[in-house]
Amino acid sequence: MDSIMGAVVGPTLIFYVIQLGGTKEHYGMMQSTGMLAAMLTIPMYGSWVDSNGNKYTTPYMCSFFLGVISNMMYFLAVLLPKGPIAIYTVMFSRFITGAAGSGRTLSYSWVASSIPPDKQRTIITLLSMSRTFGMIAGPLTNYLVSEINTEWKVLGFEIPLDPNNSIGLIMVGGELILALITFLFFNEPPAKEEKLDKIAKADASGSTKESKGVLYALSHFDILFPIFTIFVVMCNFMLLGTAFSPVARNMGWNSVSISEVSAWGSLVMASGMVISMVVSMRDVSDFAMIVFGFGNFFVGGWCIYDWWKEEVGYWRFTIPMYILYFAYPFIGPANRSKYTRAIYDNKEFEGSHGVILSLVNQAAALAGFVAPTLVASLILRNPEDIEQSSDKHQLTPGALYVPIFSALVIAGLTYQDFCRAKRRKSTVESVVSETTSLMQSADKKGARASIVQISDTFSRSSEVSRRMSVECMEIPNPVDTKYERELSAKLLKDKEDWEEIERIYNLEE
Repeated sequence: MDSIMGAVVGPTLIFYVIQLGGTKEHYGMMQSTGMLAAMLTIPMYGSWVDSNGNKYTTPYMCSFFLGVISNMMYFLAVLLPKGPIAIYTVMFSRFITGAAGSGRTLSYSWVASSIPPDKQRTIITLLSMSRTFGMIAGPLTNYLVSEINTEWKVLGFEIPLDPNNSIGLIMVGGELILALITFLFFNEPPAKEEKLDKIAKADASGSTKESKGVLYALSHFDILFPIFTIFVVMCNFMLLGTAFSPVARNMGWNSVSISEVSAWGSLVMASGMVISMVVSMRDVSDFAMIVFGFGNFFVGGWCIYDWWKEEVGYWRFTIPMYILYFAYPFIGPANRSKYTRAIYDNKEFEGSHGVILSLVNQAAALAGFVAPTLVASLILRNPEDIEQSSDKHQLTPGALYVPIFSALVIAGLTYQDFCRAKRRKSTVESVVSETTSLMQSADKKGARASIVQISDTFSRSSEVSRRMSVECMEIPNPVDTKYERELSAKLLKDKEDWEEIERIYNLEE
């Protein structure tokens, strides 16, 4: 239901903004305000669940209530005088919509609390499939409202109903349906805390070991670079997400045509997820997957600028978008895998995995907040400017930041995987002695992970951050790389060992 509503609003927003007397700059700001609200409220929902005994119903109901309020404001904004009043009312409604939508991230937290770790991937796959189907159903909803042009009389007021504002009313109905389904069928996770989690909290609180802060983590290139990578990914997607609808409108497309292309794009992304999942099960390196993804970003970004001209054909207009949709599933999980490996390779971050994992999502949110406003203000061209220009490009040369940033990531990745890796290998070999060689052989299987490390890895906050770091267009990516699967299996085995040790210790007492 969420993805259906998102697929409906996205294509119509630019039409509604223009109808209310707004500009492309206002449209970009509206895209940014929703992400700003999500940045502020996602941690609040998590803290709410932590403080109320792991109960989700009330936070969910709050998010639905905010959704009803925001979409009613969106619907009724047409009654206000055109210009700043109507525009900023819609902008505020988008802010509240972002706050409401951020409550849906509780689904990851609920899965982490209710489903065993070895079964969670199946549930995330089902979530991904349901949201993909929702994106596909979006054009049908837009088609149903595309011919609406009437008035609704309520308490003496005549409220116009058209294809743009009627979307808000449909979304109010969707929020009420979600609230009813949640109230009737939602099951709270078991309100219990495992003994190992209690021990981990005691160990963490009683430890005198100096904690390493965020700035210290960012001083590590292998930590900082994946954060920069996801920032670039989101900036690249924001060009597409912000510019596609206005450019399509300039070409004479309607909201139904735009949502149809978005639906095809979600199918292309789903196919990319399936292929990347198959590839990840083989010995294909994270480096190769990320380079493949950003190579496609380079080509797609260049084509967006070069091909998007006045009166461009359908395929030259849509193919660059499909290239970007197909490429992302190869980048997200592989980048997360490299980031996770960097965290676990640095023992000083033990007990802080959840916090450090959240840095990736904060980078993505920052890109989602900044990029739409900049794209709308500096890259999108008005129809008048296009008409007066000699090249007839729909976008300014600023759109070339997509291939430039993509090339920069590929260069940084090459430096990380070859130059830095070779330097680390030389450093290790230079300090190897007869003693260290024997010690390494004896410990070849790897030491058992600590209770703090295990508890932190499988905590709700870590799992939410992990899953959100590869989400795109609100579609979860269920792909886990080979390294992530092996790490999870090892930590689960270590957890069983610690539980067995704890059981034997209790018996001896």
